[in-house]
Amino acid sequence: MHSFIPFFLLFAVLLSGVPVLFGSGVSSPSSSFSSSFPGISFFKQQLSSASPVSSTLQRPAYAAAPLALNTSQYQFVLDGSIPIKEDFDAVSVDLSYYGLPWNSFLYEEPLPVSWAERLAAMVNAVDAYELPVLLQFSITGNDGHTSCPTANASDIPGTTSPGVSPFTGCDKCFDYDIVRNPVASFIRQGYINYALAVSVAFNATETLALINFGIDANRYLENGCTTDQWVAFSQFTQQVYATLKNYFPDKGLFASFSLESMMQVNSGQQCATGIDWNAKNPPTALVKCAQEGYAALAEIPRDVFAFSAFPALTTASQGGFQSWYLSTPLSFLTAAEKQSMVVASTGFLWTPIVLNYANTTDYSPPLQCNTIYQGTQQASANWFEMLNTQCTNTAAGYRTYVINFKSGRDTLFSQAMTCPCTVPIPALQPYCDVLIGYRTACYNARILPAACEFGIKQYGSMGVRDLFGQPNEPFYTDLQTARQLPLFGV
Repeated sequence: MHSFIPFFLLFAVLLSGVPVLFGSGVSSPSSSFSSSFPGISFFKQQLSSASPVSSTLQRPAYAAAPLALNTSQYQFVLDGSIPIKEDFDAVSVDLSYYGLPWNSFLYEEPLPVSWAERLAAMVNAVDAYELPVLLQFSITGNDGHTSCPTANASDIPGTTSPGVSPFTGCDKCFDYDIVRNPVASFIRQGYINYALAVSVAFNATETLALINFGIDANRYLENGCTTDQWVAFSQFTQQVYATLKNYFPDKGLFASFSLESMMQVNSGQQCATGIDWNAKNPPTALVKCAQEGYAALAEIPRDVFAFSAFPALTTASQGGFQSWYLSTPLSFLTAAEKQSMVVASTGFLWTPIVLNYANTTDYSPPLQCNTIYQGTQQASANWFEMLNTQCTNTAAGYRTYVINFKSGRDTLFSQAMTCPCTVPIPALQPYCDVLIGYRTACYNARILPAACEFGIKQYGSMGVRDLFGQPNEPFYTDLQTARQLPLFGV
């Protein structure tokens, strides 16, 4: 463990005025791939002796975020109560839930005090784990506005202020071209300043290994953005990459991609309907969609090919899927990309999701409870086995360095995932209150309350442990058994 990082020191680092290489060039994405990449040697050196390194290297490092649900949003658990070091090889940090204080990084206004204090506390919490760190943040909004700049940060820890950006008019596709959109130059510079600052802050832990500077970057394409807009967005990611690579040449840098968005199966995309996920072979339409989705990523710079995958949310209505869910989109990767993969985020719900479709603000009768997903503990374990097998299939040319799970522990208890939300003990009532609060907010915004309820429940039971810390079996045992195998090396 390293020295405690005080708030005032972090504040100084964030506003230190480190020069930004705005507009600098970057090598083409394909040229950055190799059989190894910066950051992995660090993983190999830092992992605990419980995961021995030998001449026959066979598995990824497994990581997770210590997430919890507070009264308004997911947030990083600071007290070490989630046993990340016991269960995993590395720790991940997702900053997208905290928003971006745009005025601070655009105009050098003081950082929101609570935001800065929270970030400093997260750095210290990560430092205490003494594990390799995967740092992740998002260019675009994490509240469904996937083509708009990331949300503005408020002064409340773990929340973002109303609206999806500090600028009005972004209801669909924000244009990052500085000629067509004069505001774009400010957004570009502000985000680059932010990306550099938070990376510097977490680098103080001395265990920062990987930086995902654009979570699910390809989701920008889900809102009908034009080719020209996508080109401008891609060029912007090249600027972010170049700046970070200049300051962190020894880190693995990348923007990650949603596998579902790459297959174009998210809501509103070309292959969102009509796919039989239980078919023996991948439908021709899906193969075509996945090929097109992969081709669109050509100009996004990365040291590795990193992707997120959440099949339970995509295939819920059909109750299952085949191994081609993974093998089809990954088949289009180059040989070098297959040799350098990272699963940036994944998980599989082990409980059902039951939503109240009644257009009311709470769970008062009459209820209209509908089961939209029937999860099981075995299904969760099956997904891990499928993912692990595919990503370590060296015979097919695949090598994955890190698999990162959405959360090390469930964020909701099983009764909260159903309808109505009931509590086994009074201390858990705040979780039901959170769901009611979200339903109320949606009702007031004239949105079907079930939509907000789903937003909270969609990741509620993806942990290797439940909310109370008990192992989610057989997933937990399967993961720990896999950890006894030696690691993929450099």
